[in-house]
Amino acid sequence: MDDTNKDEDIMLDNAEQQIQNEIKLLQEQLAFSREIKRKKELFKETQNKKIEALKLEIKAKTLQYNLEIANITSQIEELEQQIKNTDISKIMDEIDDSTIANVVANAVTNAVTNEIANEVAIANNIPIKKPRSIIKRKPLHEVIKQPTQFKAIIKGTEFRCYTEDGHKIISLSSNVNKTYSSLNDWLEQAILTMFVNNTTKKSVYEVVSYYNNTKKEWRQLKTDYTSDTLVLN
Repeated sequence: MDDTNKDEDIMLDNAEQQIQNEIKLLQEQLAFSREIKRKKELFKETQNKKIEALKLEIKAKTLQYNLEIANITSQIEELEQQIKNTDISKIMDEIDDSTIANVVANAVTNAVTNEIANEVAIANNIPIKKPRSIIKRKPLHEVIKQPTQFKAIIKGTEFRCYTEDGHKIISLSSNVNKTYSSLNDWLEQAILTMFVNNTTKKSVYEVVSYYNNTKKEWRQLKTDYTSDTLVLN
């Protein structure tokens, strides 16, 4: 065999070896791709099972919730029906006669007592006290939006205080130099500096004035601080 034939054989062997190597590489890549695909499908299957389990849990809890709501609704309807079908005569029968007698007696006694008190007051020229009306006001911190001064004149002495936002009342008087949680506390302390015993309770709204920052003037608190007040200052 001449050299030319030997060279051709070597080239063919090399080519065959190279092809076999490439085939092996492709087989490995194919096996790797199949493994990735298998794991991907397995992961997908696992996640789908979890999703299905959660959906079943939602259905079960929704069913339980609906049953509880239906039960509560049924109870409400039953109570409403009981109200509609209330037998007043039956309720009256259940009330003890002594209870009714006591209520009537107390009402009569109070009426007679008030009438006698009023007659005595008229005979002695004593002013008849009228029931004090209670005005529902917003808390001070809800109507105070800026620093505000207050003052009260007690036995000829002027006392002053101020607040930043209505939460804390800071006294400006040298003999009442403290911080208070309300105007009532501040006023009571101011009165105590003038009287040993504070036997008369004074209303903040009757005694205290505030400085209106918009109108630039002192105004009585009760005039502007009412149940309708949204902003005092």
